[in-house]
Amino acid sequence: MSFATSTNRLNFKRSFALLDAPDSYAPSAKGLSLFLNKPSGKIVTQDHVNSKDHIQLLWACVAGVVSAAILIAPANDEIDIELLVGCRATQWQTNIFAPAPFETKPLYKTFSSLQDYPHSPRTVEAMHSYTTDWNPERIVWSVDGSDVRMFRADVVRRFTRTVTSSPLIAALIEDVIIFQSSLSKSSIASTLPLLLVNKLPNLRTLAIQFSAVLVSAAFCHSMTSFPALTALNLSDVTLASITALRRLLTALPRLYDLMLDHVAFETRGIWETLTLYESQMPRVRRLSIIESRNALPVLPLLARHVERLVISVGMLKANAFANLDGLVFNHLTSLTIRSYDALSEGVMDFFSRARADGLRTITVISREADLQSIQHPELLREIFRERCSLEQAVLKTDLRRLESVTVVIAMTWAMDHDYKEGQVAKILKERMPAAVKECRNSLSVLHRRGLLRVAASSLVGRRWDEALVMLWPEEGAQGAPSYTLLYGVPSPLDAIVNFLDKPPS
Repeated sequence: MSFATSTNRLNFKRSFALLDAPDSYAPSAKGLSLFLNKPSGKIVTQDHVNSKDHIQLLWACVAGVVSAAILIAPANDEIDIELLVGCRATQWQTNIFAPAPFETKPLYKTFSSLQDYPHSPRTVEAMHSYTTDWNPERIVWSVDGSDVRMFRADVVRRFTRTVTSSPLIAALIEDVIIFQSSLSKSSIASTLPLLLVNKLPNLRTLAIQFSAVLVSAAFCHSMTSFPALTALNLSDVTLASITALRRLLTALPRLYDLMLDHVAFETRGIWETLTLYESQMPRVRRLSIIESRNALPVLPLLARHVERLVISVGMLKANAFANLDGLVFNHLTSLTIRSYDALSEGVMDFFSRARADGLRTITVISREADLQSIQHPELLREIFRERCSLEQAVLKTDLRRLESVTVVIAMTWAMDHDYKEGQVAKILKERMPAAVKECRNSLSVLHRRGLLRVAASSLVGRRWDEALVMLWPEEGAQGAPSYTLLYGVPSPLDAIVNFLDKPPS
């Protein structure tokens, strides 16, 4: 550390006090020198593979001070605890470092987790007993006799062992869903791809749900090792920042289908610089942006190639001013808007700020209506009254290639009912004609031009992964609807979009 030319050394020595041992530093005319000397006294080492270690520790809250108890192996594998008292006096951190051969630096935060104190006093300034207990099957961290974190090897070992031991089975895997209710960055979502590098040659779809994901360099490297990966679904996922999302997208040059549903960021990051990376983005054709606590500035990055856009009205509002102005969708042919609230602001913002001259189909998914209540005219009028803004927006926009506008009523029911496919179809056939008529009256101009379609969707059974979608003919509310049953759908929204993209003949 050296002094700048404007620094007065004597003033610096009077106002700057070092608290370390006298032989660990030396101020001089050239600056301040710091020395890391080996501590005096006997050092005891012990080699063992599996064990339980205890340490009692308290620390003062001083900014910038980190205290750690580290267990380290000759290959630099490490298990530790850290007291980050400078920024979090009420929490402590557990870490694992196990670098793979291709990694050139530690994967900070990949296997890390912040822990609370289960008992009072809940601060690092009090004396606590920390325990690390590990064996080949799991690592357990405890404080004051209470377990606070367990990292298990068998969570991913069974799957990775099967994949690595049988190339035939690995070649058959096309879809992987990682579902884990955890906000820890050491979650399976952050670690499993690292263990499967170059192991899944035909993996096409990766879905991560209810998890925090650390997008490290190693994580991106693992994603690039899946040559067939074209679809990524992130649902209720937390990322460090928008920069992490940008790194993830640039690591997937073959990405075709991207769904972002309730994606959150720990920090906002510098969104304004994202446009610098537009040329590095994958050519995503199918983009779904459902909900988020933040605006998602991915539309400007991906708009040039998107052919099918699924977006909620809430995300349209959140992105209207920051990301829609002057945006041109050169290849957009299908727009699906999920609207459980009033349509006017979101739809008008999209068509007034962005251009999509090649748009052919527009689908609006209505608010959820109870399966038993659609027979009430007042409810139907409430549902379709707000659809008038959709008609106004469409008519004001010069969409010369527009072929259809579909209004979908999404159905639900109480959990104590267990409707079978035939029962749901019967109820919809009996009660939807009135809804079809009300919709056509509300959107009369679109109906007269032959652009309006009316559909209904409903989950079937208790598994919540089967959906029935019914589409009524353009003329005659009493006409027999076409319908299909979709299995294994993650949400009614997916069922509706998949069905309406290719309706049955």
